[in-house]
Amino acid sequence: MLPAFYSLQATAQTPIRGVRPSQWSAHAGVDGSFQCRDSSAKVPVAALNDDYCDCADGSDEPGTSACPNSLFYCANKGHKSSEVFSSMVNDGVCDCCDGSDEWQTGVCENDCIALGAANRAKAEERARLVTKGHEIATQWAARGEASRVSTQAELT
Repeated sequence: MLPAFYSLQATAQTPIRGVRPSQWSAHAGVDGSFQCRDSSAKVPVAALNDDYCDCADGSDEPGTSACPNSLFYCANKGHKSSEVFSSMVNDGVCDCCDGSDEWQTGVCENDCIALGAANRAKAEERARLVTKGHEIATQWAARGEASRVSTQAELT
């Protein structure tokens, strides 16, 4: 029997490790089974994230590194969500800022809040500079228009 952390019964409300929340219901299976996204197989929901690749496309193992061609979803709350190759799950390297890709090794700290704050500060600074640049461009455009009107009046 596999350890409890490998297998996860899926429902539309239950978080499935490595899957976007909007896709939980697709993994839930109405009849207690999961249809691989590429239709290569139909497997029991209990086979999701059991560390054995049942689907050719790897869609049954989003939370393990069993399938080389599947993706792991990082929620990264407080920062930007992302996806990494499932082969990077539990490899000892922190690929998700929330450390969710290293759920078994536990070597990662959640740095998402700090990264998100730093990114927001950069975005706010860039927005401030763009606004200032727009104000300067508007002033120069007004000066140019005034100069054009003045020159046109002289020519007339």
